[in-house]
Amino acid sequence: RGDHTATVEHALAAAALAAEPSENLGIAALGATYAGDLGRARALHRRMAATAESLTLRAFTAYVGGEIDGAAGEWERAKDQYGRAIDLATASGATRATARSSNKNRHRTNIRKFA
Repeated sequence: RGDHTATVEHALAAAALAAEPSENLGIAALGATYAGDLGRARALHRRMAATAESLTLRAFTAYVGGEIDGAAGEWERAKDQYGRAIDLATASGATRATARSSNKNRHRTNIRKFA
């Protein structure tokens, strides 16, 4: 639906200018995931994880990992990543955390937890 490849390049350009690039690297990793470049997505995710320090950025890192794992058909790993994202977001003080993943049938599945 979108130009995911362009999203990757824009997010990487923003990351180069950011003092804290984790969020930008996460957007780039999502763009690569949705463009079908899972190798690049995983590499960007590793870079993101190496710089994510706050609970909210660690939660976003776990969410991005879940999206990558889901796109790769690794459903149990994706589920674990989404659970970690929810737990970290809740620990950060978020009152509601939501993660979405693609299942085998390409339908959207929502995982919700209310604090």
